[in-house]
Amino acid sequence: YTYFCDPCAKALIIMQTIQAVERAFALMEIVAAEPANPLSLRDIAARADLNASTCSRLLATLVAMGYVEQIGYKGAYRLGPMAYAVTAKGPYRHDLIQTAEPLMRELVAAHGLNTNLIALRGGKRYMLCEISAQEPFSMRDDVRADASIYAYATGRLLVACLPDSERTAWMADHGAPGVAWPEADSEEHLIAGLNAVREAGIAIKRDPKGFANFAAPILEDGRCTAALGAYCVDAACTPDRVDGIVRAVVDTAGAISAALERRRKRI
Repeated sequence: YTYFCDPCAKALIIMQTIQAVERAFALMEIVAAEPANPLSLRDIAARADLNASTCSRLLATLVAMGYVEQIGYKGAYRLGPMAYAVTAKGPYRHDLIQTAEPLMRELVAAHGLNTNLIALRGGKRYMLCEISAQEPFSMRDDVRADASIYAYATGRLLVACLPDSERTAWMADHGAPGVAWPEADSEEHLIAGLNAVREAGIAIKRDPKGFANFAAPILEDGRCTAALGAYCVDAACTPDRVDGIVRAVVDTAGAISAALERRRKRI
């Protein structure tokens, strides 16, 4: 009785519980990253940086709850039926994807750009959907997460558009961009770079892989909640095309924002 009334002991139990939940979700993310490729306990433990015993106990709980399933005795692991059941209502932000898709397809057809919808949540960059410029135009709406925020024009734009207090907290939590944004090599330069993106309403980045990337904000109730991204081979992004691409990306993002506002008012 005394143990459970001790504030320090209670705090320790709460911290251990939170850590267990965080680890369990991390294991689900690892298993979900390769749904067609079941992973062994050793593989999962290595990717999660956990010892095998701890990983095994957490996986056993997830198996018992149906979120992960084990293939045979001591076999590999894959997502279980409950993992699919909780997503049965369709993709994340289906309302945004449904509203944006036709306008994104127009952008793809008119300018030969690959386009995507990106959101920033919990320190990660989430790709909500992507439409390829290769005919016939194909679309993916399986959510994919990436922690390399500053490496992308969409990530830079989403951080730039955060309210000042949230942006300050973000910078404190995530530190300097490093090689992901070499020009932002100090806090002063990072703030200046983010301010320039915010004021321009567009982020442009040419990356070493030979792509030119563009991003413009999608607004809901006056707040940037997602970014419209577009990219093409850098060689195809000639100086005479850049202004037209920038206008098209900004106009399309504005059209999506307006369509979302009309949708909101109808509900």
